[in-house]
Amino acid sequence: IKIRTEMRFFIKMSVSILCWSASVIAAGQNASVALVTLQAKEKRIPAILSEISRQTGVDFSYETAAVENLPPVSFQAVQEPLDLCLKRLFKNLPVDFQVINRTVILKKNHRRITLSGFVRDTESTESLIGASLYDPVHRTGTTTNERGFFSLTLPAGPLQLEISYVGYRKEAIHLPYLFQDTVLNISLTSGKALHEVIVTG
Repeated sequence: IKIRTEMRFFIKMSVSILCWSASVIAAGQNASVALVTLQAKEKRIPAILSEISRQTGVDFSYETAAVENLPPVSFQAVQEPLDLCLKRLFKNLPVDFQVINRTVILKKNHRRITLSGFVRDTESTESLIGASLYDPVHRTGTTTNERGFFSLTLPAGPLQLEISYVGYRKEAIHLPYLFQDTVLNISLTSGKALHEVIVTG
């Protein structure tokens, strides 16, 4: 009788362990469909990830460099599967993600964007041919063509652009973050007039 009781106990324990293991595996496999409800206004990405982790129980694994320069974002989700939520969150950001069991791995994807536009004289609106545009951070640049048009391919992220033209004062444009192809219309004022740079996009 004692032996049978011990065997029954062992069988029950084995079944319980198997059920628990199956539940853990299922939970890991279903992490991507865990539901997220979120409303964020101009929040940093780490803060949003922290809230998603609190709601779903997933862990985020990433190097600081992958998210430290990302701009604050406004984002909303209502009972949305985790996988879809993350796809929308990172749609315009240079970040790739992969869900493995209960862990979401984030990696910087080195996305490149095209910055283009025109450089013109503020007063006459005439195209400035041969104006120089230079990105000192990535050490790349270009000049405007006969229509005053320019095009530069750069990594997504903060932008610093220096613009110079003979007879005009050297100017610098700083944009906090570029995550998609952007067109700029740049107007420069002659060095003979007031120092001015106007950027519209």
